[in-house]
Amino acid sequence: MVTLKTALLLGVIPITLSACVAPEQRCERRAMAPYQELVSQISEVEMNIERGYAIETVAVRGEGYRSSGWGMPTRSVTHNMETRQVPIFPNLERQKLIYLQGSLEKAVAQRDVALAQCGNIAGN
Repeated sequence: MVTLKTALLLGVIPITLSACVAPEQRCERRAMAPYQELVSQISEVEMNIERGYAIETVAVRGEGYRSSGWGMPTRSVTHNMETRQVPIFPNLERQKLIYLQGSLEKAVAQRDVALAQCGNIAGN
């Protein structure tokens, strides 16, 4: 039979072991984040140009009434996500794409430096 003390130890050991690896992984995620965001923005702008419009996701609030189960209507509020087509200015989107692509080389260099620093954390 497993005692409470054993169960707690079995639960703590994996958490303790995962904490040993976590700083390097957190460092790598932080190092990659700006680069990944830029790549994502480039991809989005390319798709907008190809489609001829942008897609925007917005929260839509709805109100209504539903049965409470007691025969009395109850006011309810719902929140749904809705996608909409948003017009774009193709020339401005192309300029944005050129700017973002120009920023990519710098982002790669910054990512590589940050990842090398993460490697130094692992080496210590």
